This record gives sequence, C-alpha cells and structure tokens, in this order.
Amino acid sequence: WCPPGMLGIGIGGTAEKAMLLAKEALMEPIDIHELRRRGPKGRVEELRLELMDKVNALAWSPAPEARRVDLDRLTPAEVASWKPGERLLLNGKMLTGRDAAHKRIADMLAKGEALPVDFTNRTIYYVGPVDPVRDEAVGPAGPTTSTRMDKFTETMLARTGLVAMVGKAERGPVAIDAIRKHRAAYLMAVGGAAYLVAKAIRASRVVAFADLGMEAIYEFDVRDMPVTVAVDANGTSVHETGPREWRARIGKIPVATG
Repeated sequence: WCPPGMLGIGIGGTAEKAMLLAKEALMEPIDIHELRRRGPKGRVEELRLELMDKVNALAWSPAPEARRVDLDRLTPAEVASWKPGERLLLNGKMLTGRDAAHKRIADMLAKGEALPVDFTNRTIYYVGPVDPVRDEAVGPAGPTTSTRMDKFTETMLARTGLVAMVGKAERGPVAIDAIRKHRAAYLMAVGGAAYLVAKAIRASRVVAFADLGMEAIYEFDVRDMPVTVAVDANGTSVHETGPREWRARIGKIPVATG
C-alpha cells in the first residue's frame, strides 16, 4: 500500500452489511481537512476526526510532521543531515530523468562530451510525466521504479555533482554503495498517486534531450512535494531497517488463543 490512503469504516448489521457500508464510505468526498477547519457537526464527524488522529498516531500512516527543503539552496551538508524515514517537503527546482536520459548521460560522459544540464547540488526525479491538458503544469507524474537506474548511480554521483534522487521502491546494493560512498541520498515519492503528485508541480519545462519525449530531462518547479528519506548519506536503507523493526514490534504483540 502506497500512502496516503483512505480508511472506510462500516458499523452495524451483518458482516456483509458492514463491509458494504465501508465501501460506500470510501466513495464519499475526501473532505477531512475541510472538516477539521470548520469543526465537527455531530458525533459522526467528531468520530471521523478522532479516528484520523489516532490512526496517524500509530506511525505507520502518513503524519503531518515534515521538514521543508529548499532545492534551490541544497547543499551536501544538508543532504547528510537527513535521517532514514524522515519526511521531507521539497520546494524549488528539480530535474527529471529516467532510463533513456541516464543512458545518454553515461554515453556522453564516456565520450568526454559536456552535459547540457548542470547537476551540481541538484536533485533528480525518476519520472516520465504525461502531457498536460488545459491549465495543468504537467500531467500525471508519479515516480518510476528506481532500481532501473541503479547501474547509472555511481556515474551520476561521481561525475555530475548530483546529491539526491527521488523515485519509487528500494535500491539495490550497487546503488546503496554509491550513495554511501558519495554521501548522497535517495528519497521515495508517493507511488500509485501520479495525479496527486502532479499537484505539487507548479511549472515544467524541457531542458535537455527533447527528442526523447516523456523521457527528456525536465525541470519541475515543485511546492511541498512529499517524500521520505529511504537511503541516507550513511547508506542506511529503510527497506532493510523497516522490516526488522516491524518484526520486532509484531513479536511483542500478544496472540489470542482459544
């Protein structure tokens, strides 16, 4: 499950009726933030707010605490201060690039050619955005699976000045070793919510490799784009530490018998 998520609850009747009520609840408008602003009217709305607060307090659901990051003033020292599992809100200019762009960059570096984009102290987002419609800055722009860029990570970090990457899912050992070596960081964006992620993108323009279409290098101007630190500058990966932590927690939960 890629958060943020919705929780639908049905109370009353048979088990079948309760499940039907829960499904109907999931189809209602997402207005929890509006409800919090205006205040509850009645016990049902009070219960909705109470459930949201208690579910978020469990720590495995999205939480409001996050550190705002100015990408336009990002430094290696700030990247090194990020902690595994920490939630960040990205603001400013961010570059994009997927398989085709990384392959072309690697080929250009191998030939000693100058790159068309300066990656020094920049962040790259592994995404191939969909074309915008009407007044959109960009169409759906969800992260792509990051392991496809693992083989390029050492080159990107060693030879371009890149300091952070944004994508989806875990990184392999080769990428984690490169991240540790160069004191960079890997951040996870919200998967499975490409349209909602795009809402954080306020402007978009192609800055290199226009012939690659959606695989071109874009520059996004983002505002409060939510990400989680998945691999920090020490090479600590939440995909390794997280399962261990939850196995330990689950092992302490009493199991009902009889």
